[in-house]
Amino acid sequence: MPHGYQAVQSSHSLIDFVLSNPHISYEWNKHSNYLVSLAAKNEDHLLQLSQKLDSLGIEHQKFYEPDIGNQLTSIAFMSDVNLRKKFSNLPLLLKERKEVTSGN
Repeated sequence: MPHGYQAVQSSHSLIDFVLSNPHISYEWNKHSNYLVSLAAKNEDHLLQLSQKLDSLGIEHQKFYEPDIGNQLTSIAFMSDVNLRKKFSNLPLLLKERKEVTSGN
C-alpha cells in the first residue's frame, strides 16, 4: 500500500477510536498526547495484531476501507510502557526499510 494511503488509513482508525472512546481519548490528550504510527505487513498481519489486542483486553478500533472491498487497513489503540514492549518489533509507518540483499 502506498505511503500516503497508509497515512490516511491510520487517520481513519484514529478518528474512529477517539469518537468511540471519548473518555480514554480525553485522558490521553491531557496526560500524554504522544502519537506513534506503526506498520503492519498486510491485512492478515493486522488481523493477528487485533487478535493479540483482544487477548490482552486492549480496547482498539479497526478500520475497514470501503473503497477496497472493506479490507482491514488500520488499527488504533492506546498504549502504555508494557504494551509498547509487546509491539516493539513493528516498524514505524513511512520509515524506509533497508532491503537485505544476498551476495553483496
